[in-house]
Amino acid sequence: MRAPDDSMTLEFPPFDSIGTRVSYRDLEEAAESAHGVPPNDFWLGTGLPLNARLSAYWQSVSHYVHRVLTDVTSSAESPLVAQQLHTHVVASMLAVFPNATLRVSYAPSPGWVTPASVQRAVDYIDAHAAEPIGVNDIAAAVGTSARALQYAFRRHLECTPFEYLRQVRLERAHRDLQTTDPASGVTVATIAYRWGFSLPRFTASYHAAYGRSPGRTLQEGC
Repeated sequence: MRAPDDSMTLEFPPFDSIGTRVSYRDLEEAAESAHGVPPNDFWLGTGLPLNARLSAYWQSVSHYVHRVLTDVTSSAESPLVAQQLHTHVVASMLAVFPNATLRVSYAPSPGWVTPASVQRAVDYIDAHAAEPIGVNDIAAAVGTSARALQYAFRRHLECTPFEYLRQVRLERAHRDLQTTDPASGVTVATIAYRWGFSLPRFTASYHAAYGRSPGRTLQEGC
């Protein structure tokens, strides 16, 4: 197992110069918020992915990370893109490699979060969607745990806080596409990165939500 003081620089083959740094604390926080594993109980094995399917998934994550990190515009100009990339890597590590979240049957109930607290969380997301916020920030703003907030969102809104945040950002991007003059030089990619999306993922998500390409909306406006 890896020592808690370690940080890990993840190299993504075949591109040895491309990597991202994940701290042990990042993994502890994700394990606690998503799975209810206390930091003192968390461990991460140093072995290979759990099976061949997960190994293939990790390779797909590697290629995705490479595409985003080598897109200078997205990585340099959008802290939201950087945050989403980091969150994706951490969650993928917990899914792929041996760790304490695979044995969480002992985890206690996350506790009760009132509908009013869920509404405060929604209001917080709406007000801070343009900032690099995460589930822990949202939970702290309403005075609850991240895990309890996850359960409450699923119960009351049938989605996670992250999924709601992503939807708000997609709606803001849609609004920007409608109101931006294409002659200004602002591109679909600029708007996608502004709201934390890589361009291919934004294009797919936008088409699924609005039934048209983001480029068409930018050209035609409302």
